[in-house]
Amino acid sequence: MIRPARPQDVPQIHRLIRELADCEHSLSEVTATEDDLRRALFADQPAVFAHVAEHEGAVAGFAESPASHAPDEPVPRGHRGRDAC
Repeated sequence: MIRPARPQDVPQIHRLIRELADCEHSLSEVTATEDDLRRALFADQPAVFAHVAEHEGAVAGFAESPASHAPDEPVPRGHRGRDAC
């Protein structure tokens, strides 16, 4: 099941981030703590949004997206000026 991330998912999301970094030989570049991640995801104005893939009650994966689009990210013409960003 895919669902929005919840605060209680933070330890599992953090673990997945570290596991991916380890596979890519860049674990030393992961400096964010669980608290940093919690603030980024669940502050009054979050920096990112995340969804998790849940399998048999456990977080099996996640996807994140920025809370706002960068100015150079394209918005399809039919959505421009309509609060699509």
